[in-house]
Amino acid sequence: MLAELKVDEADIANVEAGQVVRVFTAAEPKEARLAKVTRTGVSAKQRNTGSLYFDVKALLDSLKAYIRE
Repeated sequence: MLAELKVDEADIANVEAGQVVRVFTAAEPKEARLAKVTRTGVSAKQRNTGSLYFDVKALLDSLKAYIRE
């Protein structure tokens, strides 16, 4: 499963393709999911608040662990 993330401009310098990251979801904000960054955006986008972010895509390690039967 591919996660689409929004990374604040202050943190994007620490993110690169191939890096393993922890992803938190709105549905389970206390539960971290491991994912590998596959792509980072090259240009910043602006939130409604005025702050800037970059789009990042990351592949979740194990889809089975996240699906409820």
